[in-house]
Amino acid sequence: MPQGRLTLQPKVFRGGNMSTRCPGTSPNSASVWLANAYIPTFQETAMTQKQRLIYSILIALSVLAIMLGLSWLQNAGMITEKTFQYVAIGVAVVVVIINGVMRRKVKP
Repeated sequence: MPQGRLTLQPKVFRGGNMSTRCPGTSPNSASVWLANAYIPTFQETAMTQKQRLIYSILIALSVLAIMLGLSWLQNAGMITEKTFQYVAIGVAVVVVIINGVMRRKVKP
């Protein structure tokens, strides 16, 4: 599900006009064209509470699967306890960041 759309919007500085958008139309057209180039911008759409709930459940299930997998790897002797701790802390940090981003996207 896309959460936004990418659009091209002109970035026009003072003194530029529409005829100088294409290179080759005037002696100094390359610099004017670069100054008035189309730049990509990202327009965000709001996330609903239902979408946030679904994503939160998916994240919780993913974390559970990762932790069970790490536990299995540690019991099998494939990773050490220190590695388990580092990966678990990394997963927790990523989840906190994702939760913060989702919280800001929800519009009341």
